[in-house]
Amino acid sequence: LRCQPNIWSGQLYFDEYDTYVRLCLLLGISPNEFQKYEYVESDRFVPERGRIGDMRDLCLFDRSPIGLVRTLIGLRRKGMSFENTHLGKVLHARMLLPDDFEEED
Repeated sequence: LRCQPNIWSGQLYFDEYDTYVRLCLLLGISPNEFQKYEYVESDRFVPERGRIGDMRDLCLFDRSPIGLVRTLIGLRRKGMSFENTHLGKVLHARMLLPDDFEEED
């Protein structure tokens, strides 16, 4: 539930891999290569006809929200780059791995 407020508030990093997966499912984006979605667009958006599992229930988008979210975050960042953040990678069709969330001692 906290994924939605976090994205609209401009949070750029996720605290754990499960948060990343949940956000992807909410946005209709394939979170990893292990799920075998029938249809996946170039920005990793899965159209309604290709959704499986939790994504069918969680995603309410008929079209990819990636462009809109990328524009919103870009405006909030006032032109500052966010491509190398967790959210930036998601919005630029790059998958995250569990290793991306491991904390260094």
